[in-house]
Amino acid sequence: MKKFEFSMDKILDLRRFEQKQAEGELGKINSQIAALQNQLKEIAASHARIVEQGRGCKDFSFISQSQQYFTLLDAKKEEIFKQIAELEIIADQRRQVVKEAMQKVKVLEKLREKKFNQWKEDTLKEEETEAEDIVTSRFGFKE
Repeated sequence: MKKFEFSMDKILDLRRFEQKQAEGELGKINSQIAALQNQLKEIAASHARIVEQGRGCKDFSFISQSQQYFTLLDAKKEEIFKQIAELEIIADQRRQVVKEAMQKVKVLEKLREKKFNQWKEDTLKEEETEAEDIVTSRFGFKE
């Protein structure tokens, strides 16, 4: 009985490698987005701390500095939103690449499975034929 061989195994391995690489790149982009979102949370927490410190404060210099700080935080926030938007576009592109890579792998895996099942059927038929030949030659049975 000959061993099962799929002629496109190397291509399948290459497609799996490409898929893994695409998933890694998407993961990097998603981690960058998560880091920026954490920065937004830090900005919000900082804003809340300053507001809490300023409650009931009548010191004009503190209020003035707080307003300048809020303006700075807003500018940082806008820059982060812009970066997130740019990364989201890149992430969508990478998702599409991952999806296409997954489809290519799936097609080759289905083809491999189909070839394996065909090989299995052929092998079983071959074994049955050999067994019938042995029985026929040994015992002289003819149909």
